[in-house]
Amino acid sequence: TDGTIFVDMDKPESVSLFDYFSSIELIPLETSPDVLVTAISKIIIHQDNYYALDPKQSIIFVFDKKGNSLFKIDKKGQGDGEYTHIQDFNINHFSGNIEILEAYGSVHIYDLSGNYIETKRITIPDFRVAHTLTVVDSQTHVFHTKYQPKKIIYFNLDEQKLLHEEFEETMRLGGFSNHPYQYKDNWFFFRPIHPVVYKMGEKQLEVAFRF
Repeated sequence: TDGTIFVDMDKPESVSLFDYFSSIELIPLETSPDVLVTAISKIIIHQDNYYALDPKQSIIFVFDKKGNSLFKIDKKGQGDGEYTHIQDFNINHFSGNIEILEAYGSVHIYDLSGNYIETKRITIPDFRVAHTLTVVDSQTHVFHTKYQPKKIIYFNLDEQKLLHEEFEETMRLGGFSNHPYQYKDNWFFFRPIHPVVYKMGEKQLEVAFRF
């Protein structure tokens, strides 16, 4: 039928990485007694620096474009400017600050040099946990949760105001959700068992394309 793509599995095509990338470069990251990375789950490249999250240690390591260590955000604790765990982090391109998400609804804000600014919280009745955060405009954060009935939450942190919720499904299915990803100026969201990729619009999810 229309829209069907046929693939001959007996005649696989040969594909090279260089069909997709013009160059590949290996950048060794600096290692020292003060810079010991156990695992990296997320890297953000911003202003020629690499911001790398080590979730096991709840540390954000920052390197320059040559792999030299610049500083790290390692402020675990219960006091001001401290966190118990990093669930996710992002760089807010509207404010220019680093935002660290704790699963139970705290967003800790630091400048690009790792200096603490303030903490904001998700205040929604019966809120349980958030797994990722993204920013779609200067007033709107989008949180993804596996355990709320509706998995996508649009929220104004400054006004502590719930703007919109959607993508309702059972907790079991929600566990298959992936982290949102950024391509150019837009954020996208998908689940491996769902044939739709959504763009996070300013007001709600929008269908980007279907498999």
